[in-house]
Amino acid sequence: MSNTEPVNLSKLRSYVGDNDSDVKDMINLFLQIIPQQKEKLQKAIQERNWDNLNYTAHQIKPSLDILGLKDAKEKAKVIETLAKSGTKEKLMKQLVDELSQELEEVCNELTTSFKEVKKSNDNQQE
Repeated sequence: MSNTEPVNLSKLRSYVGDNDSDVKDMINLFLQIIPQQKEKLQKAIQERNWDNLNYTAHQIKPSLDILGLKDAKEKAKVIETLAKSGTKEKLMKQLVDELSQELEEVCNELTTSFKEVKKSNDNQQE
């Protein structure tokens, strides 16, 4: 990963417990939802649809929070605030681009790490 902070699953585990199956289910849900949300952010900024940008940034904050992604959550908060006022378009676009890149990297990290966990579990069962 480049500048993106690593995923921290401790908050997720505090919600779902140490059950690996539940953790994996939540990660899979994240991996399904976040790429769609990323596309919505990008589309909203392209169309200058501040209501949708505000709404989408607001929607992703809990997912970022539960994965311990404080910097990404803060970016989403700033995007949300700027979208409410419809000002500083250049800054909004920059933040959406940065957040989109971070979300891509997080999804790649989660996909890779959970493939490794699955391989490890499969090897232990043999």
